[in-house]
Amino acid sequence: MRSSIKQTVLLVGLLGLALSATAVERNHSIVLKSGIYTLDTTRQTILSNKTTYEDDVDSELALEYEYRINDHVGVGVEYTTFTGNFIVLDTPGETDSELLMVNARRYFDMGQHVKPYFGGGLGFSRVEMSGAIGGDASGMGLQGMVGVEFPFDRFGLVAEYKFISSEPDDGSGEEVDLSGSGLFFGALVRF
Repeated sequence: MRSSIKQTVLLVGLLGLALSATAVERNHSIVLKSGIYTLDTTRQTILSNKTTYEDDVDSELALEYEYRINDHVGVGVEYTTFTGNFIVLDTPGETDSELLMVNARRYFDMGQHVKPYFGGGLGFSRVEMSGAIGGDASGMGLQGMVGVEFPFDRFGLVAEYKFISSEPDDGSGEEVDLSGSGLFFGALVRF
């Protein structure tokens, strides 16, 4: 089920990239990013069990829509997903995490094809655990990012370092710490 959701998000993103290449105005963009994300806290206690996570998570993928208010300010919505692996008493498990954030960025001009930026976002996070421990949790999350965009006429490239803080809980006090940081690379299409 999770892989089909991720495949659908990827397919919609690629379709949006293809369709938007024919548009005339260019203050909208769709960005597809992937990278390396590392959890800050690898040893957690969940349901009174000592849980050890692998440092790096798998299947990091982010899809974002952004509207440029002007040349220096952009706002948008970003969906990020990743999978983490953990061990409890020698039994493996997996967490599927999703974040939906509303972002704002401030861009700077350093040439026609180089635009460094910084920004932040606030939104919703959700995690589903399976294997040794099962269940799901949700909560608020926030992120900060610094990066550089390499824009061209309709297409561009992005390199971004992202910091995420999120500790979703299951409503009865059990939390999963998804906080961490990572380096993401991607491609964008303006329309």
